Amino acid sequence: MKAPLVLRFLSLAGLLICGYLGGLKLAGKTSSLAGCGQGSGCGNVLGSEWSQFFGIPVSLLAFVIYLVLLVASFRPSRPLYGALAICLTGAALWFVGILYLTIRAVCPWCLAMHAIGVVTSIILVRSLQDVPPSKGPLRFAPFAALAALLTLSLGQLLGPKPDTHASSDEVLQGEARQKQDGGRKISFTRGGKLYNAVTMPHLGPPDAKHVMVKYFDYTCSSCRKMHEQLQFVDEKYPGLFCVILLPVPLNKACNPFIT
Repeated sequence: MKAPLVLRFLSLAGLLICGYLGGLKLAGKTSSLAGCGQGSGCGNVLGSEWSQFFGIPVSLLAFVIYLVLLVASFRPSRPLYGALAICLTGAALWFVGILYLTIRAVCPWCLAMHAIGVVTSIILVRSLQDVPPSKGPLRFAPFAALAALLTLSLGQLLGPKPDTHASSDEVLQGEARQKQDGGRKISFTRGGKLYNAVTMPHLGPPDAKHVMVKYFDYTCSSCRKMHEQLQFVDEKYPGLFCVILLPVPLNKACNPFIT
């Protein structure tokens, strides 16, 4: 089979996977991936802050790359082939590293998408000698690809984080405690969020020295692991911590505030 035909097949496969993941992300159904059970990490990956770039699902950015690849397979260009290989390989290295080193969860759909990207990159590189060079603006495409990868990585590292994934130290900033007749009320984000440690579900005594708020989804495997760790902390340091427990569905169909 000739390289252009293989590239078209791979681009169509990539478009299907990216479109599927992007559609679920936009719909907020991050825990509804086909073939992913409750013990899988699909929901954790698709619902993480790394699954988007300034509010745009990264799977939709990949969708654009595969769409360009499909068009390029009909009109080959050496610089464009090189740029696509850089984008696909760089994205695979970046996001697979995040999966295993940061999120520490595995999504078979994401791995399949990146595997397609790596195989496609190999074919693109092997086809460079058979593709005519370009003298127009496309000759700068590889440099644009490197700039795009740098922008993506820096944007995800330094850019604004989604509200649903705010770091705990940011959430706890401005914490103020006060005791009233109705119970112990805890405020976070400078009074933006107010919780009653007595009347709300909690672990540990409501008058403990340290108070935390745990948002969780019953279908989230990481949440279940965290609950076991919190129980261990409560047993090891009795009376020192109070953990307010708030169930928050990760499915946008149940929770319209999920982004």
